[in-house]
Amino acid sequence: MCGISGIVNHGDDETLRRMTAVQAHRGPDDAGIWSRRFPDGSYMGLGSRRLAIIDLSPSGHMPMCNEDRSVWITYNGEIYNFQDLRRELQSKGHRFASETDTEVIIHLYEEEGEECVNRLNGMFAFAICDLRSGTPKLFLARDHFGVKPFYYFHEGDRFAFASEIKALLEVPGVEAELDPQSLHQYLTFLWVPDPRTMFRGIHKLPAGHCATFREGRLKIKQYWDLTFPPADAAYSRSEDELAEEIRERFGRSVQQQMISDVPVGAFLSAGLDSSSIVAMMAQASSQPIRTYTITFPKKYRIGENTLDDPGVARRLAQQFGCENHRIVVEPNVADLLPRLTWHMDEPTADPAIITAYLVCREARKTSTVLLSGVGGDELFAGYRKYVAHYWGATYQRIPLALRGVVQRTVENLPSMRGSSFKGTVRLLKKMSRSASLSATDRFENINLLTGFPGRTRWV
Repeated sequence: MCGISGIVNHGDDETLRRMTAVQAHRGPDDAGIWSRRFPDGSYMGLGSRRLAIIDLSPSGHMPMCNEDRSVWITYNGEIYNFQDLRRELQSKGHRFASETDTEVIIHLYEEEGEECVNRLNGMFAFAICDLRSGTPKLFLARDHFGVKPFYYFHEGDRFAFASEIKALLEVPGVEAELDPQSLHQYLTFLWVPDPRTMFRGIHKLPAGHCATFREGRLKIKQYWDLTFPPADAAYSRSEDELAEEIRERFGRSVQQQMISDVPVGAFLSAGLDSSSIVAMMAQASSQPIRTYTITFPKKYRIGENTLDDPGVARRLAQQFGCENHRIVVEPNVADLLPRLTWHMDEPTADPAIITAYLVCREARKTSTVLLSGVGGDELFAGYRKYVAHYWGATYQRIPLALRGVVQRTVENLPSMRGSSFKGTVRLLKKMSRSASLSATDRFENINLLTGFPGRTRWV
């Protein structure tokens, strides 16, 4: 990952250096700033902290510009189809000074303007300063699923953006004030949906959106959204054919994300998601894949959510000829909280950040890039809440007279605390309480931490 930052009429070079420095952990390989003071007194600057993954030479220094220095970019991410785009742009006469995907974005923007985002396959957050017209313009973009972060502050003709909120707090006039509505959203959903953050006045550029900032006006537009076929859509291909297509797409996606000039490894919990990724990586590589498995001393691997035996990960790694690095840690979570809080900026209710942090800390000694199975449960409906939603739809087919009996029976079930059935019982109770609701409201209720509050309380 890299760290990006930028300001318009909201500080000076020293401000930009502070914003860049506080994100040094995001880019340990290089740092830079670019700024311009215009005749009317207005100021615009970009900052970068770089983690070098493709083209490790000084040619990859950011902020980066085109040949005549009229277009500048600061960028965080990876563009998986950059090689194809590069060849296409070269055929149209564009000349490149580096092997980076960063420079591909610059020339693609020159060629297609703001529509360039529709050609990018990858994860990215970037800002382009376009000086080609009489009025300087900032073009901002975030990837389709919001993998890469993009925070901003806007007040009048002043604008600031960064990869992390802590960088924005280095800007004069940007205060760390709690947003009560965002707090309510967090306590309801366990996260704060776009575009809000926990800080008043600081926003997220939503996933699949781009924006322009010019003469004090910020215009945000959506360039992509996830679409689904109609519920009654008919498929001409068999289930086996569709499964093979998923396998082919999945393998190609993994292979694209292995393009790198630095060592690439993978998380390996031995679950379905990470194991599938490691299997595809092993097929695509002629060298053993480095895998990393975190585990705790055996005395802690007990309870209702018993952790998998780390031996499973070791055997799976052996099956695919991988190096398996086992990371044994004591679960001293309290000692980690100050560091995790500093890194996350906003509160998070996902305990997976603890193990992710520990794995990354150890893996950094031998690998620079790690692939993980994060997002697999969302793509393939792996969470219990999806099962509960299906139960609810099935439950509504039961005659109304019988539902009361079923609901009373479910409500009287013991909590099963301390057993593997605790989660199932909790979901059964949520399902029975919300079964009379519409499909949308029922799914929202299943996802809420608290009871169903009604849509008007959180929108």
